[in-house]
Amino acid sequence: MKRWTLAALVAAVLAGATATSYPGEFRLGGNISYLVPSSPDFSNEFGYGARGKYKFNDTLGFEIGGDFFQLSVEELVTMPYSAAPGPIYYKETNRIFPAYFTMLIFSPRVTQEGRAYLGVGAGYFFTRTVIEGNYDAINPDSGQTYPITITGDVRGGASFHVGAGVDFDLGSQIFLNVDARWVYTGVKREITHSNPEKGSLTIADDPLFNNWQLRAGLEYKF
Repeated sequence: MKRWTLAALVAAVLAGATATSYPGEFRLGGNISYLVPSSPDFSNEFGYGARGKYKFNDTLGFEIGGDFFQLSVEELVTMPYSAAPGPIYYKETNRIFPAYFTMLIFSPRVTQEGRAYLGVGAGYFFTRTVIEGNYDAINPDSGQTYPITITGDVRGGASFHVGAGVDFDLGSQIFLNVDARWVYTGVKREITHSNPEKGSLTIADDPLFNNWQLRAGLEYKF
């Protein structure tokens, strides 16, 4: 009981000291981003985003934000039917909106110009996808061909990330922020191959969408 009382007293003293010496710091900013997916299905892409940051004290803070990326896939992952000689058209356009919350731990200040920090957090990858394609399938027994139309959808999921960055002071209220993070997440993809006479076949998979994100942007302190 005494230890709990002492811990509560210490926490209260620290909270009081923080409140008087560090009233809090709120920033808003924007950034450009570079997404590097680990899956070869998706290409590396530039994007952009916005974020808000709040520092409770000189060491701890958090960040809430979101980004936007558009990725294209132009090759089928799985072909359920034998394709007849000729072109296979496939176009998958993914508009990805990662939203995130990150706790930040800042290093002791070594120089006035730069301040390193570590971040860990979670979020959700929202997606909007357009899938279209077509090809001619062939029956290997009879040699008969018939047209196939491709449709589908990709849905995002929860994500977890860790990262590190540096704040550079450009003035009393302007900061340049550079960071990198590793994101663990997955997506759910469903591809449907259909023909009016033969019916349809849907193939579902849950590929990992783990990725690196490199970001750089400006923040304004209010």
